[in-house]
Amino acid sequence: MKDFNNPEFGFPGDECFRVGFAEASKSFDPAALDVDLTGKAYMVTGANTGIGKSITLELAKRGGRVHMLTLNEDQATRTEIVTSSGNENVHLHVLDLSQPRRVHDFARKFAETWKTLDVLVNCAACVLPERRLTEDGYETNYAMNTMGVYILSTTLIPLLRTTPGSRVIIVSTQGMFTEKLRLESLDDLRQERLEPFDGHKVYAQSKRQQLIMLTTWARTHPAIHFAAMHPGIVDTPLLQAYLPPHLYEQAKKKDRLRTPGEGADTVLWLAIAEGAVQEASGQFYLDRKSIPYHKYELTRSTEAEEQQLMEKLEELAADITSA
Repeated sequence: MKDFNNPEFGFPGDECFRVGFAEASKSFDPAALDVDLTGKAYMVTGANTGIGKSITLELAKRGGRVHMLTLNEDQATRTEIVTSSGNENVHLHVLDLSQPRRVHDFARKFAETWKTLDVLVNCAACVLPERRLTEDGYETNYAMNTMGVYILSTTLIPLLRTTPGSRVIIVSTQGMFTEKLRLESLDDLRQERLEPFDGHKVYAQSKRQQLIMLTTWARTHPAIHFAAMHPGIVDTPLLQAYLPPHLYEQAKKKDRLRTPGEGADTVLWLAIAEGAVQEASGQFYLDRKSIPYHKYELTRSTEAEEQQLMEKLEELAADITSA
């Protein structure tokens, strides 16, 4: 990868970089995020780093009860957020989203314990360059980005349905724009047919699958507002792991990358702004405006293919949750 202009990265235009955010933000309503979140409950995955950390801090600043889902026991970041926001109502939950059985157990117990949840933000993601299997035998990128999101969301949907005005948000990526749904990947949970193994491709495929999940849920659960968003090309640990070092350093030097706060802006808008839920459920956003899910006709799938995806995920989840 010599630069960003390649299919692996989805051919991003200037609108995806910092200059794009600067231009788009000129039309933002500054009052849209001036919301008191006292009494509201939020769950953010990947809450201690990058975009997830920025979202968590902004929700806490506005008085929300925030549940931080993190891979490790990161009390230091929780303390930082509590200190910066002045809000003690920030709760740390350690959960490996690549372990579907643990995800199901956590979500089930959470619903029993906390009783309410206004917004779920699926922000955590994984891009491992080498094939690595979980204890359940899944390839790790797939396990976290597809099964983790599916099981966490579906297990919490009954709780979300009991809360008026509830929302579910998925943070997506530029790379999925060049990826078409590949149903055969669901019969190859170790991704052994993908030779040579390409963690970036598995990641992008999972992100395409997430969008199909979300549009399906938007149709089947009208009481909840669902939205996905593209944060732009953001300077996060995930991006640094994804990019070749020379390309990352070049982009940093030229100040092309969005900050985590800029990447989080549309997530925050979707999570708290009244105007966001006035728009149709199941849409995809960049900088607070809806954009198409597809840039290229070749990436479109049929309704039958999308139904097959959802049936297969339901089947896999049933095997996990009934064990």
